[in-house]
Amino acid sequence: MPGEVNGHLGIPVHVTGRILRRNCRSAQGGFNARQGAARRPPALKAIITACSTDDRYADDMHYMGGCLLNDNLDWGTTFFSILPLPGDPAIMGEGWRDNWMERLADKIPFLSKSYNERIISFALGQNIYTPADTAPFTLTISDRPYAGWLYGEFGIEVQTDQVSEYFIVQAGMIGPASLADRAQRSYHRLISVARPNGWAHQLSNEPGIVIGYQRVWKNNLGLGKGFEFSSNPHIGVAAGNVYTYAALGWTLRIGKRLSAENGPPPRISPAFPGSGYFKTTSPVAWYLFAGVEGRAVARDIFLDGNTFTNSHSVAKKHLVADFQFGVVMIAHGLRISYTHVFRSREFTLQPGRHEFSGVNIAFRF
Repeated sequence: MPGEVNGHLGIPVHVTGRILRRNCRSAQGGFNARQGAARRPPALKAIITACSTDDRYADDMHYMGGCLLNDNLDWGTTFFSILPLPGDPAIMGEGWRDNWMERLADKIPFLSKSYNERIISFALGQNIYTPADTAPFTLTISDRPYAGWLYGEFGIEVQTDQVSEYFIVQAGMIGPASLADRAQRSYHRLISVARPNGWAHQLSNEPGIVIGYQRVWKNNLGLGKGFEFSSNPHIGVAAGNVYTYAALGWTLRIGKRLSAENGPPPRISPAFPGSGYFKTTSPVAWYLFAGVEGRAVARDIFLDGNTFTNSHSVAKKHLVADFQFGVVMIAHGLRISYTHVFRSREFTLQPGRHEFSGVNIAFRF
């Protein structure tokens, strides 16, 4: 009898005579037993369900007699964590990865759901912060702390005809675990530069996380003879124990075939919106760009110091501005860009503005 019933149902059951019992500490047990009985196997005459409800769809997990059930929260949070998981390639076939990426993007509530392009990105980064003078072995009270930030980044970028949106999550470690001191000393030895001596005073180990969102509005204008002009206002926010700020800015571009990409390449945060994605174009696409951004900064761990332990810190400026300009060239799967940035003072005792440049080379493959 057990073999006969099991063969019809295909589920593990307990059989006494011709009665099917399915025991479980949740409603699924009773519900599964009823589903099995609905197949009407010839050997089965009755079922007994334990710990199950009368109506799975009406009073199992939401309300019972007007009272909210705890399972409402339990099932909701569990289901939300299950939905972003990838599908089984054996069942979904070759499209499992595209399906997974699409569902990940759809789970971000404020991103556009109707988009022309969706780009998923992963990155690893290491940022190094030191005072201007790295020769002293003693702590420099008037300058920023020594700090390192080793992190991984997950990003989703969606593009429509009117806007570009960027959502990122960064997570990693600050402090000696970032290996920033070793990285800088090794690089200084390689290029025969004086050894930085103050790393004994760096920020302590602390897990870090940043969640960020940026939105860019597209306004393109054809100028004739293949030239185009774009005016792109943007907003941004970031929250976490590493950075917390709100940003507002504007970028102008002029050149040929601006549609080959969605803006200048990304820089180390905090920064203007930027996309690592670009299209293969032939002939050459190029443009000049300039932009300005202002940020209201509530938290910057590299100036404020550790969140949970005492550490060196400086009095930061709550309003910071960036001005950047540069050039981008794209041809046959290769993008080369140059960016120069002027940044206003970030902390009170900083002697003047900060100025730096960056070169970005990217390949499509």
